[in-house]
Amino acid sequence: MDKMLVVFFSRAGENYVNGKIKYLKLGNTAYIAEQIVKWTGADSFRIERKEPYPEDYCRCIDFAKREQIEGIRPKLLVMPENLEQYDVIFLGYPVYWNTMPMPLYTFLENADLSNKHIFPFCTYECEGAVNSLTDLWRLCATSVIGQELVIKGSYIKYEISTIKSWVSNCVSVQKISEVV
Repeated sequence: MDKMLVVFFSRAGENYVNGKIKYLKLGNTAYIAEQIVKWTGADSFRIERKEPYPEDYCRCIDFAKREQIEGIRPKLLVMPENLEQYDVIFLGYPVYWNTMPMPLYTFLENADLSNKHIFPFCTYECEGAVNSLTDLWRLCATSVIGQELVIKGSYIKYEISTIKSWVSNCVSVQKISEVV
């Protein structure tokens, strides 16, 4: 069995959920990442900004939006070591203004994911994945991008069977591609 890694960025604290600001003890993307780790036994790596986003939701989105407009690549706390040992990467993120948050760009531009099988999963509350998957394909042109999972954040606890089915399919697809 190939070695798997779940890489994700998620933000707990104040979040936009079903039209209201709510406090989340665990971010939606982190919740899915935890399930993947539990079901597959994969290793896990959380992408963290060196300087975290502001706790206040409104300040956070203003900050993150400016970061996106200016193309800022924030410094990360750490990068994962020994990525070469992994064949399969589950890559998770929330959607910010139709694409990935800028810490994902920092990670993807600094990690060698050549020839890795990447299975993206993302959560959203308003827009859906829109440009994030196109951006991911562009940044990971030397990787094999598999079927993505896109779930509305406020629905994740109702979508456990969907998430589990997707994970099972990703692992099966990986096994099949090894034979071919």
